[in-house]
Order: sequence, then C-alpha cells, then structure tokens
Amino acid sequence: MELISTEENTQAAQAMGPLSAPPCTLHITWKELLLTASLLIFWNPPTTAQVTIEAQPTKVSEGKDILLLVHNVPQNVAGYIWYKGQIMDLQHYITAYAIDTETIIFGPVYSGRETIYSNASLLIQSVNQKDAGSYTVEIVKRGEGTEGVTGHFTLYLETPKPYISSSNLNPREGTETVILSCDPDTQDVSYLWWINGQSLPISRKLQLSENNRTLVLSGVRKDTAGPYECEMKNPVSSSRSDPVTLNLLYGPQVPRIFSPLTYYRSGKTLQLSCFADSNPPAEYSWTIDGKFLQSGQELSIPQITTEHSGRYGCSARNSATGRERSTFKRIKVFENATKILIEKSNSKTHNCRFTKVEMKSRSLPLLIPREKGSEVDLMQIPTDLYLRILTVRRETNKNRKDIHTKTLSVHHHHQRPMVDKTTKMGKKQCRNAENSETRSASPP
Repeated sequence: MELISTEENTQAAQAMGPLSAPPCTLHITWKELLLTASLLIFWNPPTTAQVTIEAQPTKVSEGKDILLLVHNVPQNVAGYIWYKGQIMDLQHYITAYAIDTETIIFGPVYSGRETIYSNASLLIQSVNQKDAGSYTVEIVKRGEGTEGVTGHFTLYLETPKPYISSSNLNPREGTETVILSCDPDTQDVSYLWWINGQSLPISRKLQLSENNRTLVLSGVRKDTAGPYECEMKNPVSSSRSDPVTLNLLYGPQVPRIFSPLTYYRSGKTLQLSCFADSNPPAEYSWTIDGKFLQSGQELSIPQITTEHSGRYGCSARNSATGRERSTFKRIKVFENATKILIEKSNSKTHNCRFTKVEMKSRSLPLLIPREKGSEVDLMQIPTDLYLRILTVRRETNKNRKDIHTKTLSVHHHHQRPMVDKTTKMGKKQCRNAENSETRSASPP
C-alpha cells in the first residue's frame, strides 16, 4: 500500500481550496476562545448535510500521516471546527479556522500534530493508536439564523501484527491455569482466537474475556496446549499473530523395557534399554531384585553369569512434575555346556546299519537334535532338557536304495528315552537288532 507523504497531502489540500497560511497566523488556546466568539455569534444548532470526509490514504499504519479531506463544503462559510469524537464541546475541541481573520485556534485536545486548512481539511501527522476513532467537522455559515453543517468520519489504523503473551509457558498437565493475552491492546478492533488452525471450540476449559482479548485455559492438557493464534480485525485491515504452543510438562508414563532376548547364556553381554513418554525427558535408574544397579536409560553388563538372573526394574522420574513410575522384566541366564563329547559308533546287523552318537555334558546344555538328512543338527532351547544318547538308524534295503532316518524322542533326564519304531523292516532280524541296539542306548 502506497502512503501519501506530507507534501502530497498538502497538494491535495490545496486542490480543495487556498491554504490558511497567512504570515501572521494566530495560535489561540482554548482559554482564549471567547475572544474569537464573534466569529460564531450567529451560530445555530447544526443539521446534517451531505458533507463527506475522505481519508487519504484509505489505510494508514502507525507513524504515518493521513489527510482527512472534506467534500461538499457549502458556500458562505465563516469557519471550521474539528472535534475528536461525535460530541461537539470544548472537551473534545481539537482546532478551528476562522476564514475572515485567517486565524487558527487550538483546543484542549490539540496534540501539536494536527494542521487545519482553509478548505476544512485536517492533516494528522505521525498517527498513533490514540488517534484512531471518530472525528467531527463543524462548518459554520455566515448570517443570522443560518444553519451549520457537520461531517463525521471514523479513522481506523492498520492493525499491528499482534503477539501472544502467556502467564505461564510451562504449565504442568491438568493442574495449572494459563492466561493468554493478545497484545498490544488496540482501540476499535475485534479479537479472534484460533487453536490448531481452527476457531475455538465451545469448552468450559477455554474461557474468553468480555472483549475476547484474553483467553483463560483451565487444567491444560495435551489437547489444549496449542498451537494458539490471535487475530486483530477492524473494517480496513486484519492481522494474525505467530503461533504459540505451551510447553506442557507431563509424565512419565509407564516405562517399557526393551531387550533382544529373555534368556541369555553365560559369557554374553546383557543389554537392556528403557523408555517412558515424558516432558521433560525422564531420568532413569536400574535395579535387580530391588538392589540399585546404575542410572541411565541403557543398561549393559558384559560377561554375565547365572548370578545375573533376576527381576530387573527400570524407574523413570520427571523432576518437573515430581512423578516417578517403574516397570519390571525377569531375565534368565543359563550356563553354557563346559564340555560336549560326541562318540560315534557304527554297527551292522544283517542289512541294518546303526550310528550311535553319545553327547555328554557336565552342565545343562541348551541343545536339542533335529533331523537334517542323515546327520544331526543341533538347535538351541531355553529349557532344562538333558541329552544322553542319540541313535540314528540307517536302513539299507537290497531291493530299495531309500535311506530312512529316525531320531529319538527327547525327554527330561529322569525319563527313559523312547525309540520310534520303524515301518516295515523287511526282515525280523533287522527289527530285533534295532531293539537290541536301542536298549543298549537307554540311560542307566
């Protein structure tokens, strides 16, 4: 928007009529107003006429100049008087101009920034918020019984960019009340509020003041933490503030322990991490069976043993809210097999060939066999199985070249292993030989 300078305003005023700039212009205060009362001796109560006032420029921001041009000035005029507001009395009197004597009179509302011209126009320099509002010009006509005319105009400044002030930018969730204000306090504007880009919902937790300039938030929670924006609006302009989001202090929520495993083997590294939703971030500490281990969000223990089995606890504390919450996870550590001896022996009875594999361990192994072709594949288990002897049978049939493999069912060490009976053997001796071999494989 292009603003008209003081020089341009002066040129516009000259176009409306000769300027009142005599070399001996008198500046008379309102106390001396009675000395010039002869100008107005025949005044009558004015009536509204088609006098109009135009602002140049139509929009003006604070600190700029504005010219109030008066149109349709009647003939046979004695003088002009400008008032701040719509009440025409001495308390609202700004300045006056007497045409015959070319005299300028200042009233009690004159600020030193107003200039009146002979065409009735009024220039206001370096306008501020106090200058906003309504103005009235009274045009005094000559002659006894002649009615005067008036014109009214409301000056609106471009709204400044507002900003939000908060009584507390860091409220605790659900416990504290916050008051937001839309600043600066501006005349003749309306205030609007927005949350998350939407107009405010109807809620008991969101209360506006009478003029909507302040917003009271009761028991702030995540859904009422913002972002908030406020808007100033008048008939000529509007502007919106930058968004403001409250830094809501909350938590911690119930923490969670993250672990890649539940069962560990001796000699490995135990790694645990803990997280709880919290603002500010929570402070963490670790315990095992109620005994303090260390502080920090992560726990790492190298070269663990069975003594590290237990109930691990993670505590999360928020120093801002004063709250603390804990969670627990049980970890089991197993010993590794200190020695595994595999003995393989082959025996042949008639057309049957058997392979016996014996596994011996001085501690509880975490291995279980499974079939993989004609070989033994070992997989890890997290339970207390004890393997003694594994027998793998390979059957050779003269008429068929198929190879069948069977694996013993695995039970706890105090139970007798059971042998899976094969399907057709072809010969009774082969079956007897299998049973004999299986019995020799049973644990004592």
